[in-house]
Order: sequence, then C-alpha cells, then structure tokens
Amino acid sequence: MINMSKEKLSLTKQSQILILGQALSFAFNFLVPVVVVRFFNVSEYGVYKQLFLVIMTVTVILPFGIAESLYYFIPRNKDNQQHYIFQTVGFLFLAGALFLGIMLFRGKSILSSLNLGELNEYVVTLSLYIVFMCISLPLERILVSRERVKLSSSVTVISEVLKGICIVSATVLTRDLKVVMNLLVGFSVLRMAAFFYYLASSNLMFFSIGKLDTKRLKEQLRYSLPFGFAVVVATIRRFFHQYLISFYFAARDFAIYSVGVFQLPLMNVIYTTVSNVALIRISECHQKKEYGKIIEIWLNSSRKLALIYFPVTLLFILSSKEFITIFFTDQYLDSIPFFIVTLLQLPVDVFITHSILKAYNENRYILHLNIIALIMTSILVFALTKKFGMLGATAGTSFSYAFVRILEIVKIKKLIDVTFSRLVPWKIFIRILLACLMCGTATLIVRNLELFGSVQLLFVTELLLFSIMYLLIIYFNGILTTGEKEDIKKIIYKLNPVFFLK
Repeated sequence: MINMSKEKLSLTKQSQILILGQALSFAFNFLVPVVVVRFFNVSEYGVYKQLFLVIMTVTVILPFGIAESLYYFIPRNKDNQQHYIFQTVGFLFLAGALFLGIMLFRGKSILSSLNLGELNEYVVTLSLYIVFMCISLPLERILVSRERVKLSSSVTVISEVLKGICIVSATVLTRDLKVVMNLLVGFSVLRMAAFFYYLASSNLMFFSIGKLDTKRLKEQLRYSLPFGFAVVVATIRRFFHQYLISFYFAARDFAIYSVGVFQLPLMNVIYTTVSNVALIRISECHQKKEYGKIIEIWLNSSRKLALIYFPVTLLFILSSKEFITIFFTDQYLDSIPFFIVTLLQLPVDVFITHSILKAYNENRYILHLNIIALIMTSILVFALTKKFGMLGATAGTSFSYAFVRILEIVKIKKLIDVTFSRLVPWKIFIRILLACLMCGTATLIVRNLELFGSVQLLFVTELLLFSIMYLLIIYFNGILTTGEKEDIKKIIYKLNPVFFLK
C-alpha cells in the first residue's frame, strides 16, 4: 500500500480545492462553445475562434513570465512580498500600455499580414480586453502563493462564470461578435477593479517609485526574463499550427480544425493546478535541501495525473464521434481525426516537469529547449501540412510536444540525480493502462452491439460503463491510497447514505 506523507496530504488538499473551483468554472464554460456553435454559422464560428486564438496567445506572451514568478518569490519572501507584487503590477501596466499603443496604430496591418483581416473591426475591444485581463493576471497567483487556495478557487469560479455569461448572453440575444467583445471589455474592467480592491484591503498595494527596490527588481527580472522568453517561444510553438491553418485556409476550415484541436479544459485545469501547487512545495523543499521529498511530490503527482489522464484519453478516443456530434453538431464531424490526434498529447502531461525546472531556477534551459522545440515544430508542421493537409499540422504538433517532454525528463533526471526507474513509476503506469484497456474493451463490445437508438444514449452508456468499471478496478487493485479510498467512500456516502448503513 502506498503511504502518504503530511507534505503529500497538504499538496493533495490544496490541489483538490483549486481543481474543484476550476472544475466548477469548467462545467459552466464548457457550455460556452456548445452554445456559440449553435448560433453562429461555421464561418462566423471560425472568426470567433480566431478572436480567442489571438486573446489566448497575447495574454500568455504579454506578461512575459513576471506574474508566474510570484509563485517563486512570495513563498521565499513573505515579509517583503509587497515589493514583488508592486514590481509585477508595474511591469504589466507598462507592457499593456505598449501593446495597446501598437495595436491602435498598427493592429489592422498586423492582423491582415497573418490573414486575420476579418478581425480588424474588433481591434480596439480586442486590445482593451487583453490589456485589462493581463493587469489582473497576478490575482490568483498571489492568492495561491499566500496559501489562500479557497479564495483563489472562488475567484476562479466567479471570474469564469461571469465571462461565460457575457459571451453566451450576447451570442444568444444578438448573434453579434461586436456585442460579445464589448461585454468582455466590461467584464475585464470589473475583474481588474476586484484585483486592486484585494490588494488594497490586504495591505499589499503601494505605488511609490521611491519605494522601488532595484535589487529585488533585478532579482525578479533575472528569474522572470529567461522564463518569459521561454513562454513566448513555447506559446508561439503551441499555437503555430493554428496560425498556419488560419493563414492557408478559410475561416470555415479553421472552425473545423479548431473544434478538432479542442483540448478538454478540465484536463488543462487539473494539470495547471497540480503543477502550480507542486511548484510551491518543491520550491520550499529545494530551499531546505529536502530532495527526498521532491521525489515524493513528483511521483505522487505523476500517479494522480495518470489515474485521470490515461482513462480520459482512451474513453474520448472511443467516443469521439458521439462527443463531437453532441457538443458541436454533425456539421463538425470532419473534426474527429484532429480530435483523436490531439488527445494523444494527454498521457505526456502526467509529468509535472515545469514545476521542478522552475523550482530549480532552470529558466534558461526552458528557454533553450523551447527554441529548439519551436524550430522542430515549425519545420514538422509546415512540411506535414503541405503533405497531408490539416491533419499533418495536428500530427506534427503532437509529436514535437511529446519529444520536448522527454527532453525535460532527461534534464530532471540529471538535476535530482536519480535513475529513470526511480523517476518514472512504470509499475503503476502499467497497472493503470491495463485497467484502461479492460474498460476500453468492454466499452467497445457494448458499442458494437448497436442497441442504442440515439447518439446521446450511446455516449452516456459508454461514459458510465467505462467510468464505473475503471473506478472498481483501481479501487480494488492497490493503486489508490487509503486516503483516496476514503474520499471515494465519502462521495458515494453522500450520493447514497443507505449503502454504508450497518
């Protein structure tokens, strides 16, 4: 039986709280594209997805890693955290002002050069939304770094729900993307105001150049800039295939492709949450030179992520046709091959490589690795797109994604000086994979019986059969810890108290 240390329990508790909050926001926001796709035609939906492609790209690149650095500096400098917060907010203001100026004067020509000319009429609202969202970006990072995980979870839920309401209400009532963007700007202003209110009420805000500590500023920039460059390169690599498809194909084709490369949001939420909480714990252990605990956190995180990611990957591959039909309508059935190839990236994410690399301040390595990955991705995606069309772009992206993760694991092996057999829990992975294959086989048999009159009934049956079988197998084969089994019992007890009455 696997033992759980106090540190692991603490990591688990914080992760569970954050995942719960983000899962709730996911449950609501998952409905956003499901609604939008039914009110816009395929070409209009393509423009909508292009807008959010630009938003996702710039809101990641513009902060240049400065907001993420708070995960590193606040736990280490609790008595002087105001300085790092002040420096972060100031940097984001300057970066936002520069971006806004560029977009107001040259935005249309930039978008047109990327074959995104249909976005020109949204330049002002698009730019304002991005700037205001970037300025408020540190909010959740500050809360998590100060171990206010419940409040961070609440902020995430409220923020995402409000954003979703803006998009859905404007889409349903007007079917006008201009109205959607106007409401999103209003939402971003509200979020930014809430951020500054929190800083003021928590005595974390001071705005005085005279209080600027140049030593701390240089320290933060030394940490952030290599990571920021790495983020820029990684983001370009991540979205390169979508910009390439947008450049060479029409908005209608991009809509089909974007549905196919749709990444299950809850999976990203789980990985980001576990990774961020683990980063704080690993940073503390590294500072105290508790290297054994770092391995424990790594292995425990990998096991937990594998327990979720492996079955989800197989389940959605088997039910991809039903999933696309139900949530995006049969107009998007051509997206299925892209969706399946994209799903194959999930199992690679069971390793929280960036948590260790950031905790060890290996930002320069992350930058160099991402530059190599960008070059490889660009060549692969471009060549495979020319040869195989849009499917080639997806395949090239997935292959390079897996290759980079392998290189990161090799680097971590050297950093913490352990063998691969110690670093990768092969035995646990194999047991989880066998459980998934058993569930997948049963699901495939039931699917081929053709007993279901509707695609909705078939999808629900596949989901329930696979999930129940999987939970039973992992519950009784020793993969779960005692604490995790107790958590499952509590959930079942709440659903059906009679089950546990003696």
